[in-house]
Amino acid sequence: MTLFSGIDHDMVEAARHRENYANGDPDPEDPGPQDGPGHPLESEVEHAPTPIRTTQQGPTGAARLPVRLDTVEPVAPEPLLAGRLAPRAHTILFGDGDIGKGTLACHWALELVRQGLTVLVVDYESHRDEWTWRLDGLGGLEGRAGVYHVAPIEAGWRGALWEHLEVMRAAIEATGADVVIVDSLAVACRGYDPKDDATASSYCAAANGLNVSVLSIAHVTKAGGGKWPYGSVFWHNLARVTWNMSAHQLGRLLRCRKSNAYEKPRLQMVTITWLDGRLGEVWEKPYAEALSDAVLDILSDTPKTRAEIDTALEEMRDEDDEPVKKNNVKVVLGRLRRRGDIALEGDRWCRL
Repeated sequence: MTLFSGIDHDMVEAARHRENYANGDPDPEDPGPQDGPGHPLESEVEHAPTPIRTTQQGPTGAARLPVRLDTVEPVAPEPLLAGRLAPRAHTILFGDGDIGKGTLACHWALELVRQGLTVLVVDYESHRDEWTWRLDGLGGLEGRAGVYHVAPIEAGWRGALWEHLEVMRAAIEATGADVVIVDSLAVACRGYDPKDDATASSYCAAANGLNVSVLSIAHVTKAGGGKWPYGSVFWHNLARVTWNMSAHQLGRLLRCRKSNAYEKPRLQMVTITWLDGRLGEVWEKPYAEALSDAVLDILSDTPKTRAEIDTALEEMRDEDDEPVKKNNVKVVLGRLRRRGDIALEGDRWCRL
């Protein structure tokens, strides 16, 4: 089966074969134990639990020795890729199902392609048509040309992400990928509980060790909260950057929960447009600007009191949406007034 177009498939397949049949796993190309002297039947062999396999290796030689930091030249961190992803490290985008994380990831992927980078989607959910459809709607054939796709389950990659690192590295080398998108994190932990701290440690160590930027898409429930992926401080601490996407009364709110070594990006509102059932555009706008636009729209017909403005904003909110904070409205009204967009006449705000 061809995994990629125009790359060395044999190299990827060889890595898959080596990794799948390491550590005593049965190899279909090996005749295996034979009945007879020196070849006990399999039923007579006592099996030990299969250990977790990983290709991670510790540092060797001088890398193990402590280094005095005044002998190290300070190097500023590279900018976030597309302003969102940690370079050569792990980023997590998490939130409720059906909030638009995959669509936002496609938008980021196309931004990266436009910057000359190559993206590899490692799709544990096997939704190639969905990825193709989204990318085509946003960027057409030109955008899709910079994105590769592989479905590990269909391709025969065994176990969890950290258990098939060799074949994943081969796929990265074969495609020349600068960025890997994992869809989705929980499915990539096949056989392991994503809420388990050991699972988070194994996954993040593997993702951070691939030496490319890795974006993991994580579907979490409302009950888990929007602070940490799966409510786990381990996922939060071991990733370099984390983003939470949630329903807000103004739309979809994108909040950076962590950004190691970087100034934390501002809150963003994400707008996704559709045209005749086809994905059209994805916009990201600072939250303050989105709230300012909403207030100006409310004041577009008649002057209103502060209470009437609050009521109009509340009417935009669905039951489970995060509400606009009252103090944020106060700040926006003051900013719009200083800009000369609105004025206070008595107890009513009016648009100029």
